[in-house]
Amino acid sequence: MEEKLKEKIESTKKDIENKRNSLTKASNRRLMDVLALGLSIAGALVFLIIGLSQEENFQRILFIVSAIFFFPLVVYFVLRLIVINSKAREIGKELVDLEDELDLLKFEYGGNIKRSEELFRNNQKELQRYYKINLGHYRAMFPVGVITIFVGQR
Repeated sequence: MEEKLKEKIESTKKDIENKRNSLTKASNRRLMDVLALGLSIAGALVFLIIGLSQEENFQRILFIVSAIFFFPLVVYFVLRLIVINSKAREIGKELVDLEDELDLLKFEYGGNIKRSEELFRNNQKELQRYYKINLGHYRAMFPVGVITIFVGQR
């Protein structure tokens, strides 16, 4: 039984290390995408400004069309950042769950008092996470409620 517990602890530690590496990669990708997004926006603005300052119609149209081709890049990088952020959030949640599991495994054969304290702390963490999610939903709904009130008064 003791051997299985040690194997489970080692397996969980490896999983935690893998999740941390994935989280680091996701944050590096996010940084690169933010940089690419900034360059795409800057390129679009440069072509747009140059196009608007041209006197000849052909050159103006050429630069404005060039600026328009940058906007799909901007949309692509914004969507990619949204996907990367959601994946990073999922990995972060899984990492916290694995760390909690590791803590519980360490106290598996410890005293009952220590184990109950650890279970209580884990319960508090989960409750705190639930409150943060709930608060995020209320923050998102608040502007919708205010807009609804203003539209309803007209």
